Amino acid sequence: MREPYMTQILEETKRYEFRKYRMADTVKRAWFYRVTPISAITHVGEIAPSVTRRGDSVTVRKDNLENERLVLDIPAWKWGQYADEILTVYELETPITLHKLEEKDGFAGPPRGMVYLPDMIKQDVDWENQKKVGSLWAQRTWN
Repeated sequence: MREPYMTQILEETKRYEFRKYRMADTVKRAWFYRVTPISAITHVGEIAPSVTRRGDSVTVRKDNLENERLVLDIPAWKWGQYADEILTVYELETPITLHKLEEKDGFAGPPRGMVYLPDMIKQDVDWENQKKVGSLWAQRTWN
C-alpha cells in the first residue's frame, strides 16, 4: 500500500478500495503491506463483499461524503470495476516485516497487488492483542 492511501484509510477519509477484479466473497480481511521504507504488514482491515457499478446504479451506503461521491460521480471507479468497503482497521502489535515474509513464509519479495496470505501468518496473529484504530473503526467489532 502506497502513500497517501494508507494514511487516508487510517484517517478514515478512504473507506473503499477499488480493484479491476472481484475478490472472492470468502475474503473477509485485507492485510495492508506498506512499501519502502516501512516494508511490512502493519494493519489489517475487515472488508465487506465487493460491490460493482452496473449502469447508473451502485450498491454502496450513502452514510458519508465519500459514499455520496461514489454514487453520484464516481471518479474513483476509473481504477476498477469493483469496490471493497473497509469496515474496520486494526494496527498489528508486531508488524510482519518483509524479512519475515521471505524467511518464514516463503515470499520471494514484497507482495504486489492482491496476494492470498498463508495460513501460518494468520495463525501467528493474536487478535485479542491488536489495536483498533480510528473513531469510526473503534465502533465496529470483529465477527
